[in-house]
Amino acid sequence: MTLGLLQEKPLDITTALQKTDEAELEKDQLSLLPYARALKTFIEDCPTPMTIGIQGDWGTGKTSLLNMLRGDERDTRSGLLMSTRCLVINFETWSYSQFNERESLPTACLYALTEKLGTALKREGLLKEEKGKAAFAKASNRLMNVIKNVNIKAPGISIPVGKMLEDGATMPPADDLSQEMIKFKQNFQELAQIWADDEKKRVVICVDDLDRVQPVIALEMLEAIKNFLDVDGCVFILAVDFEVVQAGMKEKLGIDVQKSSGKSFFDKIIQLPFNMPKDSYDLEKYLGKLIKETELPYADKIDKEYLREITASSVGSNPRSIKRVMNYARLIELIRKENKSREESFSTGDSEILYAIICLQIAWPELFAHFLQEPTSDMMLNLENWEYLERTPQLKPLFERVPDEERLKNNISTFFDTLFGRLDTDGDGQISDKEFEPVMKVMKMAQFTSVDIKPRPRDQLIFQVRENGKNDPEIGNFLENVYQHSSIFLNTEFVYRPSGTRYVTLVYKRKQLGSLVTLKTNPLVIRLNANPEILKSFVKRTNNLSHEDLNSIIVSLDSVIRGVGEREASLTGFGDTIVNTKYLMEKEPSEAIKLLNLVTDATSALLFGNE
Repeated sequence: MTLGLLQEKPLDITTALQKTDEAELEKDQLSLLPYARALKTFIEDCPTPMTIGIQGDWGTGKTSLLNMLRGDERDTRSGLLMSTRCLVINFETWSYSQFNERESLPTACLYALTEKLGTALKREGLLKEEKGKAAFAKASNRLMNVIKNVNIKAPGISIPVGKMLEDGATMPPADDLSQEMIKFKQNFQELAQIWADDEKKRVVICVDDLDRVQPVIALEMLEAIKNFLDVDGCVFILAVDFEVVQAGMKEKLGIDVQKSSGKSFFDKIIQLPFNMPKDSYDLEKYLGKLIKETELPYADKIDKEYLREITASSVGSNPRSIKRVMNYARLIELIRKENKSREESFSTGDSEILYAIICLQIAWPELFAHFLQEPTSDMMLNLENWEYLERTPQLKPLFERVPDEERLKNNISTFFDTLFGRLDTDGDGQISDKEFEPVMKVMKMAQFTSVDIKPRPRDQLIFQVRENGKNDPEIGNFLENVYQHSSIFLNTEFVYRPSGTRYVTLVYKRKQLGSLVTLKTNPLVIRLNANPEILKSFVKRTNNLSHEDLNSIIVSLDSVIRGVGEREASLTGFGDTIVNTKYLMEKEPSEAIKLLNLVTDATSALLFGNE
């Protein structure tokens, strides 16, 4: 575990500080530099011992902020803390956790930190005197002795019975082992004081990757640091997720202790909690820089507000999650290049759509797979509908892994509404086949699908109705002024399923609502899956209308709907009630739309037992 010495040339501090600030500003994509400078000032002036917790969820930029302070592992003078006052020690727990048993890890890390401090002191030429060499040797040897030979149950230390002492002696009593750890702390204090020989100087120990190890190990690491390294002259900067520590307490001490003492335990270890300022990140600036690196066509022209909205509603503002999206976007562009699809025309709008689809796949893979099964504008509208999301079995795993289902549904709605707004070029609130073509185009280019865009069954039906009724102007007027403004056409939850060349099945919430039939002898037949008399009775009972209006509705219903006649029993399609479209054609469009909506909505309610 002993580390080699680092060879460095003397560096002019003033010049280096200027270069450090310039370098950090150049790579500061999250605008963290002001926070890093403030922390630097605090660290140089605070009383010691001091423990600072840089807190935040996974991927929120804790390491980026820590790197600004500590610099490169091979050159600690590249960080903001480079000065004649701070001796910086970098320590990443994750690498040590891979090669040590849980019980021995805290002690092994104490040993590694001691070695790192010794290496840093040697680098500064401070271990030449006998006093310094002795303190380093004692601290290192005591811990090595513990690692090899003891079974100690001190706070933060839990080592199984190990090897016998190398000279053959039996393991010392527990009291002696406790004394060994007390003496180690004293030796570590002496070692730190070799640098921090006055109150203006301090050893700064930066501990990263605590949220990469198991929560209970992270907890024990914090305990070990607090109990054995918390000495005068030392400042610890810990990049840690508060929730990881709480999970560790729950596992080690039980949920009751965690609830009652979790925060007080954390507060006892951390004297200065600093929460990552993720809500103040300049997301548009960050996204604008990263999107250019993907080399998507016209990436620099993508609307930044759209980019922010699509990203925030799907993968969120977590920098690490955003980088995953950008890495994938870069890969997709390479795939396009290899498949020579890059030669096809590609616009700024295409890049915007492709980016949204990538976010969809990364954030919600189940939703992406469901959308691929039926990539239509109607499906996009359905996915904005919370009730649809809740009742779709394929999406159940998506809801099981999130703590806030309502927030998830709202984010999904926001995402698709933002994308819908980008596609709705004429602003009529509908996505035509022509407006949806770019979605299928970029999905094919990115190898997400090999399916060509096809007219929606709803639109195919309308086309066929017009063909069969081309000699009847009333049919065209009815389609344009009534049918295409009614819920049977506009409600995206009414799904049109092709069932042959002459009719489609109308499906609502996975139940058969009826059939829409088109024949040369009768261009449009609407059949509903309800008994006509029950349907009439249901409408009378469930509509809060005045007596006069109710009488008018009843009279109209007798003309609007009827049962299937004997001669129509073999008519293609499904449903016991037929809508009299001839009667609706004679009414004013607004009245006809109202009546058509009334019977179709009532049928859908009856299907689910709302009698």
